[in-house]
Amino acid sequence: MNELQVWWKTRNLKASKAGKRLQTLTHLNHSVRKEMVPAIIESLNDSDPNVRKKAVSTLAETGDQRAFEPLIATIFIDPQNRALATTAIKTFGIRACLHAIAPMLDSPDISECQIAAEALRQIAWNILDEPKRARVAIIEGEWDEVITYGQAAIAPLLATLRKSTQHMRREAANALVKIGSKEAFDVLSGLLENDSLDFACKEIVARILKQCCAAEISPRVMVVAACVQKDWATLVLYGVEAIKPLQNLLENGDEDTRIEAVKCLVQMNIDQAHPVLLETWEDHEQYFLVRLEAVKACEKSTTSAWTSSLVRALGDELWPIRTTAAGCLEAISWQPTTTKERIQQSLACKDWDRVRSFGHEAIPFLVDTLHFNSVGPASASELSRLGEAGVNALADVASDSSEDISVREMAAMSLADIGDARAIGPLRAMLTDKDMAIRQFAVWTLERMAWQPETNAERVAVCIAHGQWDELHNYGSATIEAMLCLCDNSLAMSDALTTLRGVLSKDKGRVPIRQLRDIASLRDARNAAFSQVGSLTSLEAKVCSEVRQTAKYELLRRGIIM
Repeated sequence: MNELQVWWKTRNLKASKAGKRLQTLTHLNHSVRKEMVPAIIESLNDSDPNVRKKAVSTLAETGDQRAFEPLIATIFIDPQNRALATTAIKTFGIRACLHAIAPMLDSPDISECQIAAEALRQIAWNILDEPKRARVAIIEGEWDEVITYGQAAIAPLLATLRKSTQHMRREAANALVKIGSKEAFDVLSGLLENDSLDFACKEIVARILKQCCAAEISPRVMVVAACVQKDWATLVLYGVEAIKPLQNLLENGDEDTRIEAVKCLVQMNIDQAHPVLLETWEDHEQYFLVRLEAVKACEKSTTSAWTSSLVRALGDELWPIRTTAAGCLEAISWQPTTTKERIQQSLACKDWDRVRSFGHEAIPFLVDTLHFNSVGPASASELSRLGEAGVNALADVASDSSEDISVREMAAMSLADIGDARAIGPLRAMLTDKDMAIRQFAVWTLERMAWQPETNAERVAVCIAHGQWDELHNYGSATIEAMLCLCDNSLAMSDALTTLRGVLSKDKGRVPIRQLRDIASLRDARNAAFSQVGSLTSLEAKVCSEVRQTAKYELLRRGIIM
């Protein structure tokens, strides 16, 4: 075949008609020149399956090494010509085929794994080592065959357990059990304690071990399996052996798991579990319900370590811990030995008469309990009954801006209940709060004291608290300042924007420049606030735009460009 013929036939391999392409390949017979091999390789991707088929057989006859990898690829991407391509690559040598296809047994694509397994069984089965044969059998689901490979199958089975489908993991674990060697059991046991393994795989291994070979595995492994399955009854039965794994669950489990772990330790009722329970309830970073469950565990204990911890719990940061500790101490007939312990116990038991009997000594403890919603109001009431010192403490709390607002509200209300004028200052400060509920509380409490607003800002606050938006147009700049503040409040935003529009339309010429600037940049300056309260409704967005434009036009009229 001369060069002109090579050029012509190569050109025909790219003809538009499939018949022409097929005819060209058919007429090549054994006269393929090496220059034509690249064009024939391209025909492996032809749209016509008959052309691709002929290209496979033609390349096999050439024996050209350049065709080897494209033929391997054909096995995986061309189902119609897979068998022919598998036969064709044998001409390049069985070991070459093995080295090219074997890596595909570990492909993340299960279909590629299956194709590779089928090809190797046909081409290179006689020279495959046993681990690879086991891997092929695993992919094909031939589990009885896998077991016959014994120790050689352990590594492939382990790989299957680490990354595969739930079904294959379960079958792999079963196969390891049936292999029955010590090494196989060690592999399964080690998987349970492997932190890098996902929980689903551990759960499968634990179930298989418990179902099939409970007698052969050690108590330690059985405990780990029970932890994985959250088999709490089994963990209780193993006692001391289960304490360390349960402690790990208390450190790393979710809230429900930690609660069940504490219950297991309590049900064991053994001395070795006590330090873990003590550590759990004294861990202030632990979940609240977990700590509470641990505190309950010592109700029947009389050991000094538990008692001293319960006494410390009387001053815990969580009120339910305090009350539970007080109940446990009462159950073991504990008697306080210091004034501090007596006051704390009385507070936890809500024995207000006894608390009051301690006089001024109880004041710091009552101030502390103001921070608990369940007893805060009662504590504030008791402080108001402890004379000038108690009332002074309430006044200090009410005026302390660093205190939580709910605590300040309770203190101010108690002062108002006894008609103490020191409630007025803190309540007046609450009139400008961004929270509408706090504003309303302040107005309601001040009005109970027959207080009358003295400034326009206070009159505006009263109107807002009562929802009297129409009256706000009479207070000029004081109204604007309040409305700008309320634009950060989702409940009052719509009313605030509408009121701003009304004030500007009525008397924009008298609005100070500073406030006009604030209004003109309302959206920009309060983007964070708007995003927190959610997107503006279409009406709010329209009003906001009108308000901003009005402010900008007024600034322009005064010669100021934004």
